[in-house]
Amino acid sequence: MDTLPNPERWKGLKSIGMIESERVIKSQGTTTIERRYYISTLTDVDKFSHATRAHWGVENSLH
Repeated sequence: MDTLPNPERWKGLKSIGMIESERVIKSQGTTTIERRYYISTLTDVDKFSHATRAHWGVENSLH
């Protein structure tokens, strides 16, 4: 984290994570891959995974 520009703006930052999702639409014969990047204060991968899934669960329920 020390290599980020303006480190004073990132106090408490502990991790940078990426979630990759693959979506297959069989009827169209297409596959898409989407990558989402996150900055976080979490250091535990299980907590990070749960937090990102919870966020997208809320996001998806709004559509």
